[in-house]
Amino acid sequence: MPGLERTIEIRGTFDGAAARELIVTLTARKRDWVIEFAHASDVKLHALGALLLGLESENPPAHVWLRGLTIHHLSIVRSFGYVVDSRGRLSRAGIRERL
Repeated sequence: MPGLERTIEIRGTFDGAAARELIVTLTARKRDWVIEFAHASDVKLHALGALLLGLESENPPAHVWLRGLTIHHLSIVRSFGYVVDSRGRLSRAGIRERL
């Protein structure tokens, strides 16, 4: 990570409303973001999917790193055509410089 990214810590339940709010934040400015899920009490699968779909907007963030997701959550990420590398960087499967 370049060190200039902003970190957003998810606490409590990450649901559809939280996903919509996060998408607005992430797409408001072209920058790098770290999303930390380790402190979330519950990550709703539909909300994770909504977040991934929201990243496909006309103004996607420069890069996104995901931290604190379980193996189950990562399988959902893969089902939407994304991969998370060993450092947590999110990208489209087969495209290295997407997010």
